Amino acid sequence: MKKIVSIFLLFQMYLPGYTQTNTFPATGNVGIGTTSPLDLLHANGNIRWGGTNTNYVYSGQDGIGLYLEQVGNTAAKSRVRLQSSKSSDLTNYSQFFIDPYNGFSFMTLGNANGNVGIGTSMPTYKLEAVTGGAAALRLQTSNSTVPNPQIDLYDAGRYQETVISSSDGATVGTYLASYSNHPLMFGTNHSTAQVTLVSSGNLGIGTINPSEKLSVNGNIRTQKLIVTQLGWSDYVFDKDYKLRSLQDLEAFIKENKHLPEVPSTKEVSEKGISVGDNQALLLKKIEELTLYVIELKKEINKIKNK
Repeated sequence: MKKIVSIFLLFQMYLPGYTQTNTFPATGNVGIGTTSPLDLLHANGNIRWGGTNTNYVYSGQDGIGLYLEQVGNTAAKSRVRLQSSKSSDLTNYSQFFIDPYNGFSFMTLGNANGNVGIGTSMPTYKLEAVTGGAAALRLQTSNSTVPNPQIDLYDAGRYQETVISSSDGATVGTYLASYSNHPLMFGTNHSTAQVTLVSSGNLGIGTINPSEKLSVNGNIRTQKLIVTQLGWSDYVFDKDYKLRSLQDLEAFIKENKHLPEVPSTKEVSEKGISVGDNQALLLKKIEELTLYVIELKKEINKIKNK
């Protein structure tokens, strides 16, 4: 009997050497679920603590990740999750959740498509922000004295850069500019440029090659147009102004088919016409016509007196 008891005790002493999966040495790595820990604390499986509202750190084999969660309370569900996708389940996305509330993620960094979501756990774009009505995005520089771009859009393939900021370095306000020689375009249908600002400062509406400070390819409708014009035509009434004789004027019209100094139909169709210059020219012709009428009136009075 004593021999049987001795064998049983010996068996109990050696049995843990074959079945033990934990190791707690006085120094070195500690293993839970493994006798060959690779780090100071190596847990081969889940680590869980807490009560009804379970808090746990999770490390799995398929879909490896780190969870810090509080679940089971419908009032608030807090979660921070680092998780890689399961190869067999593409709905289990690689995600980093921060403070989801009632099942809604406030931030998701990276899903199956590599998208980033703010206010959504299922972003469909590279960066998607979902809000309940407040502004979705605010960018603010910490130094108000140094102009820094708030949004910098850079296309390395075409060497283009568009910057949106609150200052251009000289003035304070909304600043939208291209830092390259490429034009700044505004359009519709994702590809059709309707308004184009080129590096020379010319602005085109309906044209991508504006030749003037404002080039419009189409009609303009306005209630009022004010043109600031230098060199107005009142000099016609100066005493030393030489008025062309009616005989010379008649000969010029017969030969050229238009008034002196007035552009021809061909010139207008090829080069266009300056509204301000044309208004000054028309006034000049009206003032000359007024002088002709005055002279004719004098001659008529002379004839009447005779």
